[in-house]
Amino acid sequence: MRINTDHKEIQDLMAEFGLELERLPDEELRKDVQFFEGQWKSEHDLIEAFRPMAKRIAKDAENFVIKDEFTMPTFENPISDRVKLLDRMSLKTYLDQATESPKWVREMIRVAYVGEYGLEAEEQSAINLVTFIGTDLDKGFQMLGESDELFRIKGGNSRLTQALGEAVGEAMHLEHSLKSIAIGSAGRLQLLFEARRKKAEGKVVEVLADHVILAVPFTVLRGIKGIDSLGLKPRKLQAIRELGYGTNTKLMLGFTGRSWRQESQS
Repeated sequence: MRINTDHKEIQDLMAEFGLELERLPDEELRKDVQFFEGQWKSEHDLIEAFRPMAKRIAKDAENFVIKDEFTMPTFENPISDRVKLLDRMSLKTYLDQATESPKWVREMIRVAYVGEYGLEAEEQSAINLVTFIGTDLDKGFQMLGESDELFRIKGGNSRLTQALGEAVGEAMHLEHSLKSIAIGSAGRLQLLFEARRKKAEGKVVEVLADHVILAVPFTVLRGIKGIDSLGLKPRKLQAIRELGYGTNTKLMLGFTGRSWRQESQS
């Protein structure tokens, strides 16, 4: 995990635990160069090909500004008809309509966003592109928005999760899966967990709580018994039942050298 300059929340959390940021070395590497459809594409090539389309995207992005502040559309925020249209338009359709830019750069963007969001362009909303890609070309070609990735945690990023675990201490119980949740007779929440530890596998543990934070993916939450009886708003229940996720997979490889930092493009 690399940390951006504007990742203030994680930097504040690091400061709370006395962890230090480590700036990644600047070895005066050249700008990114892309190899696509059998040809090398420089940043200049990308910028000039993308420039006409960038004007379209920048104009559409203006629809997300409410009271001088960029605002993602939600049920609580007022949204324009154009935002509604973009929400219902697939990324593929949006790219197909942007014929002012050559097909190869639109195809490159499509491939990049399929990889970023983990869904085919036909399944993604055009909002993913309009609210993410950089359109200020004076800053270069920013396929995935502004992200400098200049820092990491000194000593390894795992130090943060270790510090969090130590802070929680014995209050954290691992290897349990939530099976059901219900509102008890006294108004408290009743949760049933199934232990996954080898020595206690299958054991059911009951927990009573005044407040519960359900920080699990909706794809898991929808399978937990009792969710429909908690008095959640219909829109929240609909999101739990229907919201999907990307299908990204990361492949980790080890190398003996950094061939990608050599000057040759072969």
